[in-house]
Amino acid sequence: MINSLPLDRVCDFALALSGETDSAIFSPFCESAVFTLLSRVKPSASREKWEDGLIYAAACLAFYRYTLSRGCDNVAVYKAGDVNIQNRPDGARLSAKELLHDALLSVDGCLKHSAFCFKTI
Repeated sequence: MINSLPLDRVCDFALALSGETDSAIFSPFCESAVFTLLSRVKPSASREKWEDGLIYAAACLAFYRYTLSRGCDNVAVYKAGDVNIQNRPDGARLSAKELLHDALLSVDGCLKHSAFCFKTI
């Protein structure tokens, strides 16, 4: 059963994804991400098989939350005469979301799901 993940490794991955150098920025995000993922891990999940993937998924979740906290959906437009430059900072959010989606897919086999659907017979 997996009931903990090494927080330092999660923060190291999150820092690598962000390009930041101050690990103190990521500590709350990493702690929250680890707690979120561990609450979804199946009791039968093997640490040897899933730990590395869960560490990466927690780092991606921390990075995604960090990116959201920075308000990356603000669009800035700069215009000077005929030159128009549009900054698309939502690209960081979309990239972080794709990384998170990919990371969660890689550990899908060890996570419990809370979603359900009704089908007709």
